Amino acid sequence: MQALELRIPGNYWDSLLYDGVLYLFTRSGEIRAHNWDQLVASVAWSDDTRPLAMQFLTRGKAWYSAELQAVLRSPTTAAHFERLVSELTKTRRSVTHDALRKSLSKSAASPLYPHSDVETYANNVFMSGPEGVYQGALGTKVDYDFARVLDAPALRVAASYRRLAVAAGSEGLLEKPLATRRRDYEGDDSRLLSERYAQSCSWARFDVVASSHRGDLGYLVAFTKPERDRTAPDEGRDLIGVVNARALFDRPRGYMFAAGDQLILVHESGVDLESWNPFRRREGYGADVERSVVGRRTFSRKGFTQGVLDAGGSVFGIVVEHDNDLEVLASDGTSKRLPEPVNWRCFPRSARYVNHLHVTYDDHVRIYAYVHDYFLRGERGPATGKPKQVVLA
Repeated sequence: MQALELRIPGNYWDSLLYDGVLYLFTRSGEIRAHNWDQLVASVAWSDDTRPLAMQFLTRGKAWYSAELQAVLRSPTTAAHFERLVSELTKTRRSVTHDALRKSLSKSAASPLYPHSDVETYANNVFMSGPEGVYQGALGTKVDYDFARVLDAPALRVAASYRRLAVAAGSEGLLEKPLATRRRDYEGDDSRLLSERYAQSCSWARFDVVASSHRGDLGYLVAFTKPERDRTAPDEGRDLIGVVNARALFDRPRGYMFAAGDQLILVHESGVDLESWNPFRRREGYGADVERSVVGRRTFSRKGFTQGVLDAGGSVFGIVVEHDNDLEVLASDGTSKRLPEPVNWRCFPRSARYVNHLHVTYDDHVRIYAYVHDYFLRGERGPATGKPKQVVLA
């Protein structure tokens, strides 16, 4: 696998990149907003590699466009770009403390420190923790006026379809309608989707997946197809029922999660992927697993002997957190282990940073911008179209 590695020095708890702003959550309970393009431009890239570095780190998704991928069909052009990428990725870079100071646009006290998760949706940030979920506005500045919008313990949060899925541990899986303005909330309008344990949550199209590592693979909460008109307040999305992960994957153990249109199970001998399209769901057939699953793939992977604490996926591959390290299973068939992190995140829904992996350590943040799959062909890479949600070789 190939990746640019850019390090951000400092003592941080977490990081988040959204709409050109890098949000750094410090160990002192502060949120710092930095101009991301300015930070990347401050690095001493060579004249030949600077345009590529800026593109990969600030507009990585653009390289999956049909127009740019068409350029790479030329063997000569592709070979030239690959040489530049090889030069660009062989050396680790760091931003300076002076560059951090100059790029800082705003700072604010965090409503939750340490938080358990942070999510963005419609120019708002949602932070979760034992005390509940807090919401604040995003943009070029950080809004000091955070407000608690859910009074329930929250381990993980995930937003889509104007809803916030909340993994509340032993209190189950919750869902809350979202308002872009906090004053539009009317009391506690959250609903319990399942009483079963939920360690983490993710979206599979308009369905919600709950993950668990307590001897349970997890489960999927199925809904009726939403109204095509997304301006409707509720989008016509009604609860159908809960599907056990063992009804989706024939495995005794594992950790299930979702990424875009993929259901993914990480288990002791590899990874199973199912393409999930609940828009094919027939009325009167419940979750209609038979029609919703449109493709299955299995990838053998020796060495999954450690417990899986968490996992996520994006176009560059799958990230698995073990007890003592973090493992990246890349779309080119390679893998890499990183030291045990404080926090980490990838950005599968991002309009710009879909190729990013952020890993936070005690004294720095590592930002990886993966580029290997830009040059893959066939089922493993983008070839000539938009990026797949998760691809493995």
